Amino acid sequence: MTNNATSSQTISARSQSTRKPNGATSPSATTASNAAAASQSDEELTPTLLAQAETVRESLSQALTDVRELITAIKRNQKQNRLVESTLRSLKQLEHIAS
Repeated sequence: MTNNATSSQTISARSQSTRKPNGATSPSATTASNAAAASQSDEELTPTLLAQAETVRESLSQALTDVRELITAIKRNQKQNRLVESTLRSLKQLEHIAS
């Protein structure tokens, strides 16, 4: 929510412009105002964006760990299935020999 509030303040600050006494807008004053608002916005948003990026990195790292564990489990299961199938084939051969 803080990020949204900060964004709203930035948009508000950027939309405001300095007016001359006759009501006309001064382009250089508007540019300076926008630059100041953007600079302030960047300073306020950088820690938030950095924290979000770190959170995403941690989430991706955890997801990678989970995927690796899942792949290992699947491979272990496949190996076990092959062993069971091989054992059943051997038992059928023994049964055929015994009869």
